[in-house]
Amino acid sequence: MSEGVRWENGYAEALPLENNFFDVVITTNTIDHTQSPKPVLGEINRVLKDDGFLFLTIHGYSRRVRAVKVF
Repeated sequence: MSEGVRWENGYAEALPLENNFFDVVITTNTIDHTQSPKPVLGEINRVLKDDGFLFLTIHGYSRRVRAVKVF
């Protein structure tokens, strides 16, 4: 890892980080595996800077939907 990288342990519902901490938050196939996605999204909102960017993906499968593309 590059110098300056900091590793933290915690739960997505209570991140051990300051408000407005990140410029970018990337979460891939995570939200759909939490028991309570609303608090997780609240924490992402809290730690993401006001002009920050959220990149969120989920793997969802349904018989009615074959493919979903979100921008």
